[in-house]
Amino acid sequence: MNPFVLSVYDDVIAIDFDETVSEDALLAVRAQWEHAASDATPTVRLAASMDVRRPMAAAPFARGETAAELARSVADALASIASVSAAPPVEDPAASPTLLTARAAALAPLGGASDGSGAAVFFTADRHAVARGLAAGGGSPQYLGADVVALDAERGTVRGLPAPVRAEPGLRSPLAAPRALGLVPSAAEHGIAAAVHLVHVPEGSTRWEPATVPEAVALVAPAFPVVATLRRPLTALARLLQGVPVLATARYAHESDLPGLMREILESPATPRGEARSVPHRPIESGAVPRSGDVRRAAMVEAIADDDVLALVDDRYEVRAVRGLALPIWANAASWIGVDELAARVVRLIGEPDVLDGGDALSLVSAAVDALVEIEILVRV
Repeated sequence: MNPFVLSVYDDVIAIDFDETVSEDALLAVRAQWEHAASDATPTVRLAASMDVRRPMAAAPFARGETAAELARSVADALASIASVSAAPPVEDPAASPTLLTARAAALAPLGGASDGSGAAVFFTADRHAVARGLAAGGGSPQYLGADVVALDAERGTVRGLPAPVRAEPGLRSPLAAPRALGLVPSAAEHGIAAAVHLVHVPEGSTRWEPATVPEAVALVAPAFPVVATLRRPLTALARLLQGVPVLATARYAHESDLPGLMREILESPATPRGEARSVPHRPIESGAVPRSGDVRRAAMVEAIADDDVLALVDDRYEVRAVRGLALPIWANAASWIGVDELAARVVRLIGEPDVLDGGDALSLVSAAVDALVEIEILVRV
């Protein structure tokens, strides 16, 4: 297919649709962005596909199984392209960049610092709901951004960036609505007091719980366009999050719940958490011929873990976190192994079956293995 070229702020972007993109999806994307069509020479290329399982070698990229999902993914990708250029290029793909850009909302002062400089960064689908909810709670927090923010891992700071594009054609200024709400726009850097993965659950209850570094990495990774360009993306995100005082996963029922929720999160005592470390992420070829039913690790781009949670990123740059028996199973499934032997190794490593919350060790490990095969963290003959 011929690329669709459009001009968005300072970028001329060519969307390259592969052969999996249907005519309906192509028309949906064109209809959304026809107002920005351009004849200029592209400076950036965006790969688009409806095959969500295909590894995407190019970055940035967009994908979705339906026309609506692909259109939303294209809008998100366009919103991130200009923000990536705000960070210096990473010459060594194995290095961990210190400046990362993300699709997130950030407001300050919200932290417990005496100078009031702490900012909370919210990773959430409806970033403008955060601004509305917190503005309604009073206190006139400073609005750093609700589209794209820049986070500095070395300095532990966050600042807002101008929104390069909005999903709704014709809308430009991300500051207009927050200013009308009484928020004070700010271009200053602020220390990161909290990083919160936030989900709107209209029929649920408003609550939160602390997150470990690997868990937080897995939850917020989709907000960082740079993930698909790095050899060690989890290490880069862990470096950013390790020093943040409060990491949390939260859910809210109503926007009016947000001020109280954030106060509770930020006024809570710091929760001790272990440091994330790199762990083996590929299988080991032992030369042994696998038997029917044997399992081993799937090949991953990278893996990190603490004592409780294992985070992995695969070749589709999807990041997942697992806990419990998944950690000793991953550690002992480097090469092809039968489930009986794997269960015996796990018991030797972490204790007798009663340590595994009762039951038979083999059945518990077998159930965990089945679950890990289902989500493609293990492979089975």
